[in-house]
Amino acid sequence: LLAGRMLESRGRRRAAEAAMSLAASVPATARRSTGDRVETVPADQLRPGDLIDVGTGEEVAADGVVVAGSGRVRMAHITGEAEPVEVHSAAEIVAGSVLLDGAMTIRVSAVGGDTVLQQMAERLRMAADRGTRPTSADRIAPWFTAGTLVVATVTFVGWALHDGLATAVPRAVAVLVVACPCALALSRPLAAAAGLGASARRGLLFRSADALLDLADVNIVALDKTGTVTQGALTVLEAEDEALRVAAGLERYSSHPIAAAILDEAGSRGIPLPRGSDITEEPGVGISGVVDGRRWRLRPGGPGQVLLLDDAGRERIIALGDVVRSDSARTIAALHEGGLQVALLTGDHQDIADRIGRETGVRTVVARIDPVGKALWIKARREKGHRVLFAGDGINDGPGLAEADVGVAMGSGAASSVLIADGVISSGSLAPIPVALHAAHACRRAIRLNQARSIGYNILAVGAAAAGYVNPLVAAVLMPLSSAMVIWGASRVEANVRELSS
Repeated sequence: LLAGRMLESRGRRRAAEAAMSLAASVPATARRSTGDRVETVPADQLRPGDLIDVGTGEEVAADGVVVAGSGRVRMAHITGEAEPVEVHSAAEIVAGSVLLDGAMTIRVSAVGGDTVLQQMAERLRMAADRGTRPTSADRIAPWFTAGTLVVATVTFVGWALHDGLATAVPRAVAVLVVACPCALALSRPLAAAAGLGASARRGLLFRSADALLDLADVNIVALDKTGTVTQGALTVLEAEDEALRVAAGLERYSSHPIAAAILDEAGSRGIPLPRGSDITEEPGVGISGVVDGRRWRLRPGGPGQVLLLDDAGRERIIALGDVVRSDSARTIAALHEGGLQVALLTGDHQDIADRIGRETGVRTVVARIDPVGKALWIKARREKGHRVLFAGDGINDGPGLAEADVGVAMGSGAASSVLIADGVISSGSLAPIPVALHAAHACRRAIRLNQARSIGYNILAVGAAAAGYVNPLVAAVLMPLSSAMVIWGASRVEANVRELSS
């Protein structure tokens, strides 16, 4: 019990460390613009309404609105999307975002604890403050001990008055010996260990038995999109070979994530890359150059699209997006068959989220939702009496993982999400989740049966000893047999998981 409490305390400390690392990702200083002067000031001296200048490679020190300039911004810590976001005047931007290229002036709207990033960190701290819950064995133990002592005392007094001390002493000793708190105490740990082992062997490792048992009550499974339901890497979904060839010629020297996706797809199709000339890349606008003696331009299109335009203005569409994991649809179907509601929560565009929902069979799709919004969505369901599992992989998923009844992180995800989660999926697949649900149900059933066996044994054995049918020697033999029953019950967990999974 003490070891379990120590592990739980260690997990809470790690959650607090994750919160501190998240809060520390905001820069300590900012360049504040006042009239024709620019001064470097500590970030905690910024106030709403201040203007701050941000250049290429710098992090944004506060939440705000762009009032001048533009550029590509990486906001993976908020949206979970690896692809940089094109930001222009009047766009909102959050603290901790990195300006990859361009320059802009931002009017501060929130600082310190009011920023989105600090609210995320605060939710992680709240998770770190969660205490341990008493188990059923913890609640029963005082009553069991008191009951055993009362029965032993009554047995001693009754037999002393009826047949003298020579009979009373062995009868009372038999009651104390045959009573087996060990079986009751072992009911939960042994079954939980078997359940944790069964889940771990199938790819989902839980930090505690409480997390596994809570899984048995879950009726809503909320999933992050990027890196959880999908592979988390930008990929070309649709493009003509010729359009891809020309685009690859323009992008072959670019470090943009879209360039990497186009070049990877061209390579996988075996398309020879032309060498472009007079290449010009404009941050936030696109790239242009000459390929095969003609001038081409690559420009942003609709969500998940880039447009390739020739010198006559004719356009070809290259569709890009994230690829759904091969077993996501099958896993989500299994969750639906188990009677669970499945929801997709993402910061991505609605049409992209809807497409992923259609491909995987998710019926509830919530798009354009920030990390705090995910946590509030989960909290609202919990307040209605639902039990929620949330699975995510990014630093932006921390608040959701902390708020959920059971938080599960992808092992390949951000370190902060792994630290805050109740469980970690060791493989790049969601398949362990429904199997872990089977392990949770099998584990809980084994605990209840073990406790029933233990309580039934103690009632019968203590009653027989008090009545004089069991002497101390026989009591000493019977006592370990009750523990053996509990061990046998726990050993059935693995077989039950295999049966449920089949």
